[in-house]
Amino acid sequence: MITRRLTLPFMRSVIRLLPGVFLNASRHLGGTCCICSQKTIFLWLALGGREFPICARCLSNSRQRHLARVVINTFGKGENVFSLGNLCPEMKDLKIYEAQTDGSIHSILNGLPGYVCSEYFDDVPPGLDGPNGIRCEDLQALSFPDNTFDLVITQDVLEHVRKPYHAISEIRRVLKPGGYHIFTVPLNKSRMESIPLVDISSGEDRFLVPPAYHKDSIRLKGTLTYNDFGMDLLKTIDSQGMETRVMVSDSNDEKRFRIFRSRVFISRRLHQYRSPISPT
Repeated sequence: MITRRLTLPFMRSVIRLLPGVFLNASRHLGGTCCICSQKTIFLWLALGGREFPICARCLSNSRQRHLARVVINTFGKGENVFSLGNLCPEMKDLKIYEAQTDGSIHSILNGLPGYVCSEYFDDVPPGLDGPNGIRCEDLQALSFPDNTFDLVITQDVLEHVRKPYHAISEIRRVLKPGGYHIFTVPLNKSRMESIPLVDISSGEDRFLVPPAYHKDSIRLKGTLTYNDFGMDLLKTIDSQGMETRVMVSDSNDEKRFRIFRSRVFISRRLHQYRSPISPT
């Protein structure tokens, strides 16, 4: 009876996944992952979206592999660099900051001498270590000096920042002239204006809609979403001294890298520009 009680919940969870797996059986594709460099299979555990398929080796999803490809195309020399792991020797002299401390991209870059990563903790000053020795940084007030990094990476982070345009200004500040912010963010391309989900004008969070939390590796409750971004996000980024392009996955990405329905944004810091911070 004990064994039965332990195994039934597990079996139920597996059974719930099976319809998605079997309906996408034709898309269970083998190949080599462009992050971990390993021969693998790519699993669909849902019917679609930018989170799938997942590499069975490093657990990278579609948007993460797409971001890795943009990094490779930006910093790689020649067309023979297939994976982020292959690119690492060429990145050993770069200063890189990533605003998270887990995931497949972090696992690859973490061995580079110029790589710095962090999380945000409410009760830890920026630049100091928080729980488990993890560095704390607030994207709205980074502790790094001006002109520090060649590359800043954020993965679905900006929508969780109370004042995202302050974060964008700070990212620009810590980038070297000509440096890149390569990032992903949920963006509604059919709508021009971003919609705030939380009113922060009083200094306290006041929910304008039922609060939405996204899964977070260090917070059981998840991370609160402050904004539902529209296309004006890109215009606002560029108004702060950046030049932004949108990289949309195509059929070649699907075939070679198992990247589906993905957009990655690449912002390059202009050499001579400074503009006021948006009040938002």
